[in-house]
Amino acid sequence: MRLSEQPPASLNMWVRVTRVRFFWLLAALLGLILAAPSLPDSAGGEWEVGILGMVIFFAASYVSHGLRRIWTITFLAVLLVVSIGMNIFLGDSTFSRLLLFSVMMIILVQTAVNVLTFVLDAGQIGAEHIYGAICAYVLIAMAFATLDFLLETITPGSFSGVRAHAITDRAWWQFFYFSFTTLSTVGYGDIVPVTMRARSFVIIEQLVAVFYVAILIARLTGMYNTGTKSE
Repeated sequence: MRLSEQPPASLNMWVRVTRVRFFWLLAALLGLILAAPSLPDSAGGEWEVGILGMVIFFAASYVSHGLRRIWTITFLAVLLVVSIGMNIFLGDSTFSRLLLFSVMMIILVQTAVNVLTFVLDAGQIGAEHIYGAICAYVLIAMAFATLDFLLETITPGSFSGVRAHAITDRAWWQFFYFSFTTLSTVGYGDIVPVTMRARSFVIIEQLVAVFYVAILIARLTGMYNTGTKSE
């Protein structure tokens, strides 16, 4: 009796890894957040954002499917590398900082859309949907943090409580912290929007926070009920 050929162990391992794509994306995001205090110091956070952008690029490439998405991510990665190089070459000028964080904003939004496309797609709910939903939440917080940072760069004084004078202040990470407190509706009050434009951005983020949870739960619940009935 001829025994059937068994696939190589490395192939089995690769199959298991690719089935939890969003778990690894979430692990990369959380790992970077925890590693942020150990990253090179920079007043604006350009080094942190550069490293963050590369991590998201590789993770997004890993979770994306389809040639069009891969080409889009590759194009954005090239823009990110160019903007990081310009920021270093120009000595962190206002123009190069705006360019770097604008590219970062596009990458975050594009990755969040790709993740939400998977999470809200019809099908049976699994652990990957939960991991993807958490990833999208973190990416949305990062996108709003980048938007607030760009506003503060263009119009200084839009937010009070942000320290951006010393190289160890890490201004972008302060906005990331503020974005998370806003998105989670905690609102500690140590960082406050001052101008009307800044408050408008915060209002939009609060609306996104409320409707994200409501729509996500409703959608996942509907998908779960549909899957249960079909079984």
